[in-house]
Amino acid sequence: MPMPPTVVLVTVPHATGQGLSVRTNDRAALRAADALVQALAAHRDIAVRLLVGDEARRACDLNRAERCDSPARFKQTYREALARRPALVVDMHSFPASHTWGARTAPAVALLYDADYRSLAERAARALAQRGVAVAVVPGAIDVNYIITEASEARVPNVLVELNESLVDVTTIIDALAAFVATEVGGSRYVWPPYFTTT
Repeated sequence: MPMPPTVVLVTVPHATGQGLSVRTNDRAALRAADALVQALAAHRDIAVRLLVGDEARRACDLNRAERCDSPARFKQTYREALARRPALVVDMHSFPASHTWGARTAPAVALLYDADYRSLAERAARALAQRGVAVAVVPGAIDVNYIITEASEARVPNVLVELNESLVDVTTIIDALAAFVATEVGGSRYVWPPYFTTT
């Protein structure tokens, strides 16, 4: 009997919402997440679940722990997905080119991590850098970022990916990220309980 596929959970909490005077969504995150899902589809041993936020950030920031006035189906669905033990959570975001993450110029990608999964972010950064992608590795994804905090508390490996919104072509970044994810979850590094889904 063939082994069922390994599940990777890709989240996009800030996909919804447009505002004229206030930044209300991550403009490139959903496009990048869709591309990552498509790239990972080439790996038959990986099943990807994409979870997209359905609340405008102005009304409810789905990547913060505080409760919102409106029902947050996203958070409930996310907690249920974590309980089923995906092999990896990739939390997709994007940032304006004016944000440099402490560097002289804005990188193409910033990877945020908590202390438990710093080495995961560093491995991802090396994989991207080998393809010529400018990467910043930034501590501090824990506590403030709900998705990463919940994943870490559930002991699910995770990384928060921030993509520079000024990039026109993200093919190299997505290909490198997909290859990294496939290598990371495809080997014997992690052993997980039997949970698999594609929905």
